[in-house]
Amino acid sequence: MTLSLLLSPLLIGTGCVPSTGVEAPYYAEIIAPEGVKLAWHKDYNDQGDGIGALLLIDFLVFNGDDGMPMDNIQVEVTSGYGGVYLVPKTAVKTVSYPDEPEDLDACDLDGDGQIDDDAADSCSWWLDTSGNRYFQMGSDFADAYRPTYMIGATDEHGVLRLYAYVDKMPATDAEETSFGEVTITALLGHDSDSLEISAE
Repeated sequence: MTLSLLLSPLLIGTGCVPSTGVEAPYYAEIIAPEGVKLAWHKDYNDQGDGIGALLLIDFLVFNGDDGMPMDNIQVEVTSGYGGVYLVPKTAVKTVSYPDEPEDLDACDLDGDGQIDDDAADSCSWWLDTSGNRYFQMGSDFADAYRPTYMIGATDEHGVLRLYAYVDKMPATDAEETSFGEVTITALLGHDSDSLEISAE
């Protein structure tokens, strides 16, 4: 009888831990990765055209006193621009490269330089040239959702992993020949860090 009374509060307490982590204690600190520079062109800069860059971003949360990583810590992330979307890691998966389409011209039947909506999936796969890995992203994140804010929790290594889909960069002139920076910021409440995405 005593055992069940002791276990009940533990079970209730376990069920109350939010899936987005717990609030960071005062000694938690966060580090953002280095900035990213993209080779960008005005032809890529039409929002919603399906042409962009998918960037992997890891934020690290650690104990500022002893340097140890901290798991299950809640992190808020914001994109400083409406053309750069934050995509949770669950919406992106590594996949095998599909067979090449039988007719590459069928990917762009109208010849406008954009992949047709009804083209084969193999026309639209993402390539990580450094690792030779291919990624598939949930299309709703570049089409319907376009989120610029998310809340996540660090994993057992103290890392919050997410992706940023760069659909459009802010142009600094009317001809879109030069582009400004976009800042991705991660916040713990009392500490924050950010990285810049820039175009060359």
